[in-house]
Amino acid sequence: MKADVDEQVTIDVSRLIRLPGSVHGGSMLVAKKVDNLEQFDPLNDAVWEDDEEMEVFVSHAPAMRMKENAFDEINNKNARLPKYYAAYLIAKGAARLL
Repeated sequence: MKADVDEQVTIDVSRLIRLPGSVHGGSMLVAKKVDNLEQFDPLNDAVWEDDEEMEVFVSHAPAMRMKENAFDEINNKNARLPKYYAAYLIAKGAARLL
């Protein structure tokens, strides 16, 4: 089996280990031990469990699915979203807290 190597990550020893259960600051997804990579869906399987909502201003978010929920495209407006999705958009620079 051949795997592509992300050279930037491979040479940076601070990125080599991520503790399962920790949250990735760039995506707000939870680090998980994966037994079957082919069946792993990060936008479903690595989302933290908090459906409470919060209000954010979204500059641009394309339509997408996350945690088995479909979200419509959002452009330049306030939105009340589940915390896991709002945090994902904030981490990606697409939204900010109000």
